[in-house]
Amino acid sequence: MKLILIGLTLSGLSCLAFAAWGIYTPMGKSKFDEMDGIIPYLSGFLGWVLIAVALALAAYLSFKGPD
Repeated sequence: MKLILIGLTLSGLSCLAFAAWGIYTPMGKSKFDEMDGIIPYLSGFLGWVLIAVALALAAYLSFKGPD
């Protein structure tokens, strides 16, 4: 289960990094035409959702206790 938490967190962080690159850097905006649109914003939203799911799963596992 730890591997799933690590995978969700790293996936979320990579989505957030992609969104920040696409939104805040001139090179990210000019690299692709789509980067001026909704793709980086959806990637950022997906990143926050993945991190929230990882946090919720970690909280559930900590309250559940050992198997």
